[in-house]
Amino acid sequence: MTFAGIPLWLLGCAALVPAAVFAFIHPREDASGARAWLLRWAHPLGWVLLSTACFAGILVSGTAAYYTALAGLASFLGFFGALSTGERKQVPPPV
Repeated sequence: MTFAGIPLWLLGCAALVPAAVFAFIHPREDASGARAWLLRWAHPLGWVLLSTACFAGILVSGTAAYYTALAGLASFLGFFGALSTGERKQVPPPV
């Protein structure tokens, strides 16, 4: 199976690369509770879910891949929502 002419197994492997990178690189913000968890783990989780959706499309069914990809989208939306609700630090104007 392919997506946009690219084999799904290749897309699944490619999605694991940013998942591994973002497991170690994450925003350094003061946060607590659910916001801290979302900032730390939602982005790599989204990539893992997209990779899983690619492999599910090959091995299981298109329906399983669809819902797994939707879960990945929800994870990304949670991450970007938590990232955008942070407090902005005031930067002094240039002198």
